[in-house]
Amino acid sequence: MNYTNYERAIVEHYSVALDNWPLPGTVKNPSKVGGRGQVQILLDALKSDTCKWITLAESEIAKRKEENQARGEQVYIPRKARARKSQNASKETIDTEEESSASSSSSDKGSSSDEE
Repeated sequence: MNYTNYERAIVEHYSVALDNWPLPGTVKNPSKVGGRGQVQILLDALKSDTCKWITLAESEIAKRKEENQARGEQVYIPRKARARKSQNASKETIDTEEESSASSSSSDKGSSSDEE
């Protein structure tokens, strides 16, 4: 689950939200909430349905989007750019000057034999 962009990636996209989050702050990855005690509080709230997923109406989504855009950078955090691997062409696909001239002279011979 995308906890960093929870509002945009989960709430706005799927029209659902975790209601009654039992821990201080916003919804975050359970591995980042603190110690075992904090995770236990979250688990107990989820098991007892104190904290649960709810479906949001269109009006609620519009209101949250408006509030989120007003807060700006705090809500919409850009994702890290993907590291790109450089792709080198294999040696078999690289034409050298010798290969280019050899292939062009062989094609010239083939075209002249077609004419005869």
